Amino acid sequence: MTPSADRGPGHEPSEPDTKRRLQLLNRVAEQFGREKVDEILKDDPGLKQLWQQSLLEDVAREFGKEKANVLVKDEPGLKRDWETTAQLTEQGEPLWTERRDAPGGLWYLVPILFSLLGGLIAYIALKDRDEGMADSCLVLGIVVMVAEFFLFFFR
Repeated sequence: MTPSADRGPGHEPSEPDTKRRLQLLNRVAEQFGREKVDEILKDDPGLKQLWQQSLLEDVAREFGKEKANVLVKDEPGLKRDWETTAQLTEQGEPLWTERRDAPGGLWYLVPILFSLLGGLIAYIALKDRDEGMADSCLVLGIVVMVAEFFLFFFR
């Protein structure tokens, strides 16, 4: 599998991409050992830190925060990072998620006012933030276009 063409320098993977990458790293660790994961992540310290934190979150959820603290007691850097993110685990929110506000309902006006073109614009603008709302706006744009067609030709 080759990386996507749109991934260049400065590319920020989306939340589903990050989850998929973390799951893959877990599978590599299970099958080939942690050393192979360290080798894969030597050029990406941010992802390595995220991977370690996600493992600690999983341990904290399954066995309790005390067990996660035992794992990091000999690694001061990892322990410091874990202490700053442990509150997210208690709230049940994974480390890699960002709190984003849901798009406002005013986005539905775009396809209502501009028909199919507005639906496409709203879809493109919303697809990364709220895929369900993006799909709804696209469908709404199509429905408005069909309604305009019938009103124009069948008066």
